[in-house]
Amino acid sequence: MIPSLRIPEVGLSFLLRGYTTISWHCDRLETDAFYGRLLGRRTLFLRGLDAARLVYQPGAFPRAGALPLSAVALLQDLGSVQQLEGHAHDRRKALFLRIVSPGHAGLLANAFEAEFEASLPRWRSAGRVALHRELVEVLTRAVLRWAGAGTEAAHAGELARELDSMVAHAGSFGPPNWHARLLRRRTEAWARNTIRAARSGKAGAEPGDDPLQALALFTEADGSLLEEGTAAVELLNVLRPVVATSRFLAFAALALEQNPAWARNLAAEDPADLRCFAQEVRRTTPFFPAAGGLAAREFQWDGETVAPGTRVMVDLYGTNLDPRLWKAPRAFDPDRFRGGACASALVPQGTGDPLASHRCPGEDTALALVERATVLFLRHRLRLPAQDLTVDLRRIPALPRSGIVASFG
Repeated sequence: MIPSLRIPEVGLSFLLRGYTTISWHCDRLETDAFYGRLLGRRTLFLRGLDAARLVYQPGAFPRAGALPLSAVALLQDLGSVQQLEGHAHDRRKALFLRIVSPGHAGLLANAFEAEFEASLPRWRSAGRVALHRELVEVLTRAVLRWAGAGTEAAHAGELARELDSMVAHAGSFGPPNWHARLLRRRTEAWARNTIRAARSGKAGAEPGDDPLQALALFTEADGSLLEEGTAAVELLNVLRPVVATSRFLAFAALALEQNPAWARNLAAEDPADLRCFAQEVRRTTPFFPAAGGLAAREFQWDGETVAPGTRVMVDLYGTNLDPRLWKAPRAFDPDRFRGGACASALVPQGTGDPLASHRCPGEDTALALVERATVLFLRHRLRLPAQDLTVDLRRIPALPRSGIVASFG
């Protein structure tokens, strides 16, 4: 029988334990499944690779209504591909997969490198910089250039802060979340104007390789363009996740500092080594703590029948550190990914078929950016002076306490 927590609200536990919440309760109950109330709603919490594969089955766990509006409004938002199911989902998801295909991911990495190199003189002149904050701005300028939505430098800085705020406060409640949602309204107004400008004078044009043009001219099954507000939301769903990879990049810098042998190995810029390193960064970085949906139909788990409509949350962070899946899971060991080994057990951005399921379509871009940033950190002799690099896992999303103060040689 699946046990139930006796505490009245798991949300309070998330405030106390953050990323470790689901695994902490699983360990305490000696189970990989338990019921609890999250924001007043009965929820089935699961841990493990089988659970992740269950929740990412196409059509089995619709996302609409599963997450608090405070998070949805800052991340995917209503009307986005994440809220769709069936043919409508697959048609729009195919657009995203084309936009962020491996070839396009390489172009984005090139744009990132150009913006990174352009920032180096200022960073060197400053002596020390807050690396994560700088990476947010570099990634914003890069993704705007890559998407064909280039804007003046001053506005790019504003957009960087607004896009990062969506990620930084998605897990919060109250005034910080409200303020981030107000900032998002301003960003959405810019996105609507950008979509409108991309559409003007292009009647009868075909969507091209430019991500902005592809979104602006994308048509639904009935041949109609996306409603302007929806197209604006989806434009942000291309831009914001790229800016969110700043957290992977920050933890890559931390990994280089804490694993000098790997830093020496990676100086040769071997693609296989870089891929293993990037995958291990993705495995160990506290990124999305969990994912969930509403059961579309009755299913069996641990010999018990789970009713349709039940909210189910799977522990992504805990699954990436599950000792049954990973040898010495707390050790940073990129060699575990040699030859593609273990990649199928990696779930920081979901699992399953990226077209038919709700798996994040941007894994290729995340890998390309981590690999390119690692090369640039080493080429330009990244150094981290003495600082507090501890990571508070109660904070979602997490970063080293210092934000990573860095200098470049």
